[in-house]
Amino acid sequence: IVSSSVFEEQIKYLKNNFNVISINDIEKKLNLKKKVVVTFDDGYLDNFENALPILKKYDCPAIIYIVTSFLDNKNYPWWLKIWKIIEQNQYLTYNKKRLEISTKDLKLKAYYFFTKKIFLMKRSEQISFFSEICENPDIFKDIDNFLSVKDLIKLEKSELIEIGCHTHYHQNLKILSEEELNDEIEKSKFILEKILKKEINHFSVPFGTNKSFSKKSLDVLKKFIFKTLVTT
Repeated sequence: IVSSSVFEEQIKYLKNNFNVISINDIEKKLNLKKKVVVTFDDGYLDNFENALPILKKYDCPAIIYIVTSFLDNKNYPWWLKIWKIIEQNQYLTYNKKRLEISTKDLKLKAYYFFTKKIFLMKRSEQISFFSEICENPDIFKDIDNFLSVKDLIKLEKSELIEIGCHTHYHQNLKILSEEELNDEIEKSKFILEKILKKEINHFSVPFGTNKSFSKKSLDVLKKFIFKTLVTT
């Protein structure tokens, strides 16, 4: 969404007007005002290709929260899938009704209609939904927006970059059972710690709104003894 040039202006502004710190320094009693932590969610490839050189240029620390099923483009987020389907079709059949999506306005309207619905679906429901509206799963094959395991290891070796956990499938935590919550968080943490050979201390809630987590999800997260949990 943000171009490299705009991102560079933002980082330059933050460095000139705030104290940008590592999330690992949050617990320290730093005698600094206007502290800021730069964060990225999901694990997009452009964090490595576009953001990292700019962060290095301005000596700016940041944390990247990884959705582990997205690594090596083995799985794709539903928001990219639904847009890909809408983009490549003139109409869709949903609930046995024909939905016209032949213009840009109709495509955007359909996108926002479906995102509200998919947001409230568990992964199993999402799989059923996509098999219903998409006859050609091969259209997702050219989605390659995410970090590889090799990229992740290179990122972690940078002194400026911390890696955090962002679940395995990027599901809405509020609608998951306790068992599903445990699986979603534990799997992600385990995979990252195995790849990076270090403890993962930080967690970012998928979507980050009060519609995507609850007291139950926070209680489950506490079991994993993360040093920080972040939302928007």
